[in-house]
Amino acid sequence: MLTRSRNPLARILRWHPYSVVLLATVLSFLRTGYLPIDNNNVYHLPILMNSFALPQFASDPFIQSLQHFSSGFWIVFIGAGEIVNPKLFLAFWLAVTHSSLLAAALHLARSFGFHERRVLNIYVLLLAMAACLQGTTVGGAGVMLNYFTHSELANAPLILGFSYAVRGRYAQAAIATALTFFLNAFMAVWMILPLCFLAAYQLRIGAISWRALMVRGLLGSLIGGVLLVPPLLNVLSNHQILEAPAFSYRQFLRGFYPAHFFLDGNSWLEVVALAAAALSCFLAAAQLGRQANALRHLAGGASALLVIGAAAPLVTDSALVLNLHLIRSAVMIMMLSTFAVALLAAAWMAAPDRAVAFRGLTLSIALVAVWFSAAFACVLLAFYRAANRRGKDEDRQGKHTVAIVALCTIAAMTVIFLSYPTYLYQRKNLEVSHEWQALGSWADHQLPPDTKFLIWPKRLPEIAALGFEYTSRRQQIFATKFGAAVMWSPAYFDIWNGSEQLRRKSATSQDILAYASAHGAAYLGTDCDPVFGESVHQEGDSCVYAVSNR
Repeated sequence: MLTRSRNPLARILRWHPYSVVLLATVLSFLRTGYLPIDNNNVYHLPILMNSFALPQFASDPFIQSLQHFSSGFWIVFIGAGEIVNPKLFLAFWLAVTHSSLLAAALHLARSFGFHERRVLNIYVLLLAMAACLQGTTVGGAGVMLNYFTHSELANAPLILGFSYAVRGRYAQAAIATALTFFLNAFMAVWMILPLCFLAAYQLRIGAISWRALMVRGLLGSLIGGVLLVPPLLNVLSNHQILEAPAFSYRQFLRGFYPAHFFLDGNSWLEVVALAAAALSCFLAAAQLGRQANALRHLAGGASALLVIGAAAPLVTDSALVLNLHLIRSAVMIMMLSTFAVALLAAAWMAAPDRAVAFRGLTLSIALVAVWFSAAFACVLLAFYRAANRRGKDEDRQGKHTVAIVALCTIAAMTVIFLSYPTYLYQRKNLEVSHEWQALGSWADHQLPPDTKFLIWPKRLPEIAALGFEYTSRRQQIFATKFGAAVMWSPAYFDIWNGSEQLRRKSATSQDILAYASAHGAAYLGTDCDPVFGESVHQEGDSCVYAVSNR
């Protein structure tokens, strides 16, 4: 008779898998870190704070263009920052993003026929640690980030749509696809080819009939169609996006953000890593056997889409096609690959054969080896021991508690050591952001609402513009990230192009001041430098200078 384990790790493996998702969410935050606002939030904060309704932004082309930011998520939450603190709002949805992706991945594993708790729990914990699910992939698409965006939230319904399709439940798959469209329309378009590959396979083997596929798909489309209305109405109300731009859209994308749209805009190392991930996906699926046949077809569809995405910008200049961001669909390959490898590792680690289990441990270490390998090797070794204690071995588990605690302590210390560079970067990010938030707060309290600024520091310019935007409620004539407005408001191209010409010629202080003055900016925000004269206000190493009378 088995005795009840006194090993806390063994007990965790007996939890309900969706309870482990909560623990895994905490682990994922320890991996990624957390920034209250960052990067693409420069587009989200003005929507949250309903900035385009304020008089001082009535003539601001960037802020006004955000009314055509067509994600249903932001359409629903326009002005939510006036009710709840925007940072709390973003933090809550970041937690939802991490937990929902892990829950969707768990649902997918069940769809492949894996139901044993130990296997599922190890699988979920591995995903929380997996290096490939942290940060961005080829094309700049994110998985689990350290700040919130709607695109990363859309990963969960995307995976859930695949999961329901694996089960042949195409009504639910269609609804999940519609939810993905609501959050990010082009990500729903990405789903079509993998789902077609999967459906063709299921029809071929008789897992589903044409009639069932069409009836279920149509029913789900009718129900999910409600979710398509807000983003579609927003797009159709934007007459600019329905017209062909008067410039080379492909050339603009090459200059603004090539990694999003061109395969050669990414480093060769990133491309090789993606190819390795795709190969790993197919190899892991082959090891998993017939249970993973559906996974191979989903990965095949995602790979085919990536090939199309690599070719598209070489043969077309159509904004409609290029705005599908097909290169970013590489995130589907990365997620499916990580799920496959983690599932195989978990199945092996929970196997009764210790040789097989050790093979699973080795694969698990490889899965997390890009960062934190030594730390998580210790943690995985502990879980390996917990997963494989049976029969009379269970009676001796108490003797190993001290050893396991020691392993976990070493793991924690190693995590702290190896994550220190990330901590330093995030601390620097926060310091710069706080400086510019303080400058923005000063501007909000001391200067008239219609005062215009040019925020142009060399040190983390995107963070500076975002921090100042958050607290100042003052118009910025331009910032680097504002160039994305061209994608939904092509008329913004002239503003972007003018600033890029200034940036490309390595502008002097006089060039920058002249540019600010010519575009109506009364103040320049930049790194403190006596070449600009005496500052009007200073926070740390960041200063504001008057532009007038120069």
